[in-house]
Amino acid sequence: MLDDIKKLLLNIANRSADDFTGLGIVVYNDILNVPIFPLHKNSLITSSSDVESFLLSISKKTDIFHDGFHFLSSNLTLTHISYYFSPPIVNGLEIKRVGIGGRYMAAIFGSCLSDVYLTGIVTESKRVVLFVDGVEIYYKEVK
Repeated sequence: MLDDIKKLLLNIANRSADDFTGLGIVVYNDILNVPIFPLHKNSLITSSSDVESFLLSISKKTDIFHDGFHFLSSNLTLTHISYYFSPPIVNGLEIKRVGIGGRYMAAIFGSCLSDVYLTGIVTESKRVVLFVDGVEIYYKEVK
């Protein structure tokens, strides 16, 4: 699964254009205990066979669904888009980066939740970062 998520986010970073806003994803085991709130009425996904193209298409400044985090089940099915993700702060985590933003912090803290397998972000400047259990396990700048 980890390799599939890396490939997904790297492909999105490589294919992104100038209007790319970045994105955050959460891969979860059980969403019932994950602290989320929809940013729009139509944020549940019933079917999307091409997750990569779909996430790329909504991660543009002109798309209303570009904000928030997008959620994939443990079988990597896209289930929720554009949700506010508000995990609790975890004291004592080592934060490796400086000048980071809210999406990075939500991803690192959210990766500590028991029902979350991993979190990941693609920054507007095409950096891909993955987190598991509060640890940055992967970082790559895409040129």
